[in-house]
Amino acid sequence: MAQINFLPNSINQKSPNTSHFIIWVVLLLFVLLVFFAKTASGAIIQQQQCLTCPENIIATVDPNMCGANVTFPPPNINGCPTSATLTFSHPSGTFFPVGKTTVTVTASLSGQTVGQCSFTITVIDNEPPKITCPTDIIVNNSPGQASALVNFPSPRAMDNCGINRVVFDPPTGSLFPIGTTTVSLTAFDTSGNRAACFFRVIVLDQEPPRITCPANFTVSTSAGTCSAKVVYPAIEASDNSQFTSVTYLPPSGSFLPLGTTVVQVTATDRSGNTATCSFSVTVGSGEPLKINCPADILLTATNGQCGMVVNYPTPTVNNACEGVNITSFPASGTFFPLGTTLVIVTATDLTGAKATCTFNIKVNSSQPPQLACPEDIKVNTFGEDCAIRVDYPSAIVTNGCLDTKIEYSIPSGSLFAVGKTPVTVTATDLAGNKSTCAFIVEVVGVPILRLRVENNNLPLIFGPTSARSKPKKLSLFRMFELENIGCGPASMLFASMLRLGDDVDNQRIVNTDDRNLFIIQAGSPDRSGQRIDMGSNIVLEAKEKRTFFVLFQPLIPPVSDNIENLSAREVLPQALISRFTITQEATPPIEIPLVGKVLTEVKLIDPLDPRRAPKVSFSRNGDIFTVEFSVYDSNLDVNRATFQFFNSNGQAIDQAITVNLTQALQESRLLRGQSFTVEQQFTGASDHLEYNKVQVTVFDSSTSATAQSNGLTNITLANPLVNSSENKIVLPVINLVIPNY
Repeated sequence: MAQINFLPNSINQKSPNTSHFIIWVVLLLFVLLVFFAKTASGAIIQQQQCLTCPENIIATVDPNMCGANVTFPPPNINGCPTSATLTFSHPSGTFFPVGKTTVTVTASLSGQTVGQCSFTITVIDNEPPKITCPTDIIVNNSPGQASALVNFPSPRAMDNCGINRVVFDPPTGSLFPIGTTTVSLTAFDTSGNRAACFFRVIVLDQEPPRITCPANFTVSTSAGTCSAKVVYPAIEASDNSQFTSVTYLPPSGSFLPLGTTVVQVTATDRSGNTATCSFSVTVGSGEPLKINCPADILLTATNGQCGMVVNYPTPTVNNACEGVNITSFPASGTFFPLGTTLVIVTATDLTGAKATCTFNIKVNSSQPPQLACPEDIKVNTFGEDCAIRVDYPSAIVTNGCLDTKIEYSIPSGSLFAVGKTPVTVTATDLAGNKSTCAFIVEVVGVPILRLRVENNNLPLIFGPTSARSKPKKLSLFRMFELENIGCGPASMLFASMLRLGDDVDNQRIVNTDDRNLFIIQAGSPDRSGQRIDMGSNIVLEAKEKRTFFVLFQPLIPPVSDNIENLSAREVLPQALISRFTITQEATPPIEIPLVGKVLTEVKLIDPLDPRRAPKVSFSRNGDIFTVEFSVYDSNLDVNRATFQFFNSNGQAIDQAITVNLTQALQESRLLRGQSFTVEQQFTGASDHLEYNKVQVTVFDSSTSATAQSNGLTNITLANPLVNSSENKIVLPVINLVIPNY
């Protein structure tokens, strides 16, 4: 603002109040000048006349958008400082919605507005909605109506700015008549644009007319004729739309012949639907039908024939009208067998009236029938029933007299007992002549073995029990029963008692005979029972039943000479599986699985004869003591042995020496349940001349066994218990000078 300098008082000087008034007037004029710089429409009057906006812009929406991206020219700068910054309330090229938008442009310098103007951008929505009509709708008419109520599916309409409303014409839920009606669908958007499509509603008339025919009725022929002119009663017909026509076949007023005529009635509506019904018109003559048969006929067949062809006169009727049907059974000209045949004649006119008569034709013969019997029949029984039903072929009359009566002394399908039964057949022809023949029916009884085991459980399980060195008087036993439920004697072979299992499958055990461990007895399970050896034949008569006992005696096996190609009696494991087999002729064998369970207690044995007392060998050869002993353990879990030495007075010397057998057994190829010999050598015998006996104790996981040698044997060479080295466990040598314990 320019500075105002006041002059000193002079003649023209105003009073102070007047000066203040002038100043306020000047300020007021300045404010009014700024105020009127604005335009009446709200646009800012260009300050200092330096900024001019473009003209107002009108644009249309972009496709599928509710607005448009609008680019406008920059304003004209008519004197604003070149360093002034322009800002836009809505930048050029941005999205403008449908309607009018004011764009304000401001020029500023150092934070102060130096110029401003505005203009409008109007976006017009001229894009109509997108609409998809339903497909044509096809419905049937409502029952009993000539129209149908139809609801349309929801319309599918879209718009860039939104749908205002959708209008069906006619509206959904309207009644549509039979036929085709075009429906318009119009969609309006929020800007007043519209789009329309059309579809059809087709109402089909699938409902046939309803028709009721008159009841069947009867009329009589006109005098002297075989027909009658018939006019039908009116029918009852209706339809949901418009009934059109009714036709008769044959037409009403036609001449109908004698008998029954079925009249077909057809009603057709305007849509071509039809309904039919029928009724019968019977035209009668009014006179009862009568028929006359010929007299009975008597004939004789010649040359041994079983009958003859007979032609007889045609019966007569009293009805003059055509259409009377005469049937005879048997017909004239057919073959009549020996004996008397009744002929039935029936006359039927076209009205359905019937009349019948009968007569007899008798054919005689003096030659008896020729009869051939079936061959003798041999059948086997099956199941438990020994009386079997036997069907056999019919005897044959060889001279062709099929009507000959054949009688059997025992009818086919009767029950026949085991054995031979004669059957006599008698043939009698219709003339009374007879002949006979006979054949034999033989029923052979077939045995059927049924096995029952104790408690109905297989396999038969024994034990667990201790392995023995000698058989006891009463062994563990289980029982089974064999019954011949068939009708003939059953011959059985107690074939085998064979070991099963992995050791057999891998051929470590090649002789699988287990008869030394399992014994079969009959009558009693103790030693008084009858022992049945393998290979024995047992015969059970029909319906006979016998009880057998399987005894389990687990005998300790001796030490084998080898560990290959063993026999079952050389291996007694903790659980052994055998199979007892009984064979029969022409039938599958009976197999009984057996499982013997042996306790796992360890035992010291005589390696050659386990029935004797255990044997421990103690010998000296130079500076070496050799101890040998033999062991049986069903599960082969022996883990250690102790050696206690004694002097000649029976006093224990030094501490017992313990050796581990686990690794040595694991490295051996012994089978579970196989007896074996252990050899233990000690060096330092020259320093222990006081040793006279040795006591050996062996241990498994839960038990132990002890045996003592008889004395010390001084020999040049060791005296082994067994000669074979394959089943001998040779332990590392122990130095008695420095005992390893």
